[in-house]
Amino acid sequence: MPAFSAFFHRDRLKRWACGNCPFHVKFGNFSRKHMLYAYTYHWLGWPQPDQVFEPKGAGASVYAEFARTKIGGALKLAHPNVVVRVGVLAPDPHSDSTEAPLAVVCEFPRGARDEELDLAHSLAWNFSRTALLITLEPHRLIAWSCFQDPTQPEGKRRVCELPTPVGFKPTGTPLQREVRDLLHWVSLITSRIQQKRPTQFPADGRADALLLKNLRYVRRELLNLKPAPKKETLGREFCHDLLARIIFTQFLFHRKDSDGHAFFSERLMKRLHEDGTLERYHNDLASVLTSKQDTYALFRWMDERFNGDLFPGKDGEDKDAKESAWQAEHDAVEQEHLDLLADLVSGRLDTSDRQLTLWPHYSFDTIPLEFISSVYEEFLTAEKLRDKAYYTDPFQGEGEDRLLVGLARKHLEREKQPRTGHRRAGQGRWPANPYRKE
Repeated sequence: MPAFSAFFHRDRLKRWACGNCPFHVKFGNFSRKHMLYAYTYHWLGWPQPDQVFEPKGAGASVYAEFARTKIGGALKLAHPNVVVRVGVLAPDPHSDSTEAPLAVVCEFPRGARDEELDLAHSLAWNFSRTALLITLEPHRLIAWSCFQDPTQPEGKRRVCELPTPVGFKPTGTPLQREVRDLLHWVSLITSRIQQKRPTQFPADGRADALLLKNLRYVRRELLNLKPAPKKETLGREFCHDLLARIIFTQFLFHRKDSDGHAFFSERLMKRLHEDGTLERYHNDLASVLTSKQDTYALFRWMDERFNGDLFPGKDGEDKDAKESAWQAEHDAVEQEHLDLLADLVSGRLDTSDRQLTLWPHYSFDTIPLEFISSVYEEFLTAEKLRDKAYYTDPFQGEGEDRLLVGLARKHLEREKQPRTGHRRAGQGRWPANPYRKE
């Protein structure tokens, strides 16, 4: 069976260069850039390369750009030598609607190592917007399930694999016909692949579903915990606020700029220690949570810089009332509560359910932020906390606020973080514009 390397014979490259190749004639320079996809899409009935890597529809282009940034960008930061091009198979590449894509496509023109493919799958799993990841290399095509978490064995995560389809025909080998049947456009658009391989696409295997399960479990444990000597359980309002704050803080540890620097970068965490804000240096959230004093020192530091109801007190309250709210939560939350949260975010949670140790595999820079925000809609609606925030459809916003649900725009410029007073109805829980108070 021919491989892509065999296909790129000198004579054929000459034909490509002189423009006689049918793909060159039809797509010009764009096809040169995406040769692996160009020799795959026709066989599988997929959209043309430009409709996958540079779709014109507003909705599809949003997802394509997000996938390029969050999946392609993260791959290049983790593996600087990797060459990868990322796109999405959208149901309608020309549509302005934000309909979820059918698959993420990662094209590796130089091939990819196992750790690079595993990271691509992990990021696509966190993407939580599609059931499939398609990776294309010179010697093979692999389809991955995005409903299988990164800790699952390769046999569960990989749906099918095939050497390059160059020159394949619908009447090819049994393996070729099977893969074509699974990955053909008609199969993707009708979700036939999930129907034929249901065990590889469990609904509760998505990153967002598992994260919600993790949070429900930890909420229950926090509410049932009776630390000595108080022997009192944690109030629900404190529990929910604490969980919301942990998610947001973890997001800031994960959220990276174009240079690969997180908001809570090593530099910033060292500065917070050196200026006395924190008693000691912490390299991650789990470390912060091992110290109640540093946890609340960091929360107070964040409260000075972010809008919203993530922190004790309400906007408009006087200083004494706000301090009273801080003290009430500080007295209610014990180190045992924070230790439980530290075990969660470090993956050390002592439980028989393996899914509850997945936290280190979550990428809060990739998980859709509208989902993270909606988690609290479920929590707060269930408890009827109507004086708190309500979930707002993130696509009701504009521009970057719409895409990021108003969270930590551009890393708050790292050192200068002015704060505005803007608040749109329904955006109290998550910061609308996370800038420093005047």
